[in-house]
Amino acid sequence: MSHLLSNPSTMHLVGWNQQEVTGNIGPAHASSQPMVLRQEWNPLVGRADWKDREYREAYMEATVEQDIAYQIKLNREARRLTQSRLASMIGTKQSAVCRYEDPTYGAHSIPTLIKIANAFDCALSVRLISYKELARQSAKSGKSAFLVPKFSEELNLIEGK
Repeated sequence: MSHLLSNPSTMHLVGWNQQEVTGNIGPAHASSQPMVLRQEWNPLVGRADWKDREYREAYMEATVEQDIAYQIKLNREARRLTQSRLASMIGTKQSAVCRYEDPTYGAHSIPTLIKIANAFDCALSVRLISYKELARQSAKSGKSAFLVPKFSEELNLIEGK
């Protein structure tokens, strides 16, 4: 996020870190260009509870379990698939899909998630990330953060359209 500032020394935004400064660094004059200060939100600011390792790890585990369950259900419904139809597509039973959509299940295997991603015609990304990135991703919520388009909806990007 960029901000135009004439006096950066008066700026104090909790949770934001300076990333890049461009333009005139001295005092703003009528003839000078305003300084552009690029800010990055730091989602760890104010998260003293995350200093506790057990809490942090439990938060991460719950986020993984709940987010993947929500994503599976949301994307299945957006594609107008029943649990039975998705089960058939990935070679399992409806009861298994019901478990995958349960936010307390937490035993999703990577091979199963790959099958689900293939059924949804989208990619799967499993990465080790920093807790700062986990906090940033956790701040994004709602359907827009979890709904993934099918590749067929992105085909025009290959041709630069």
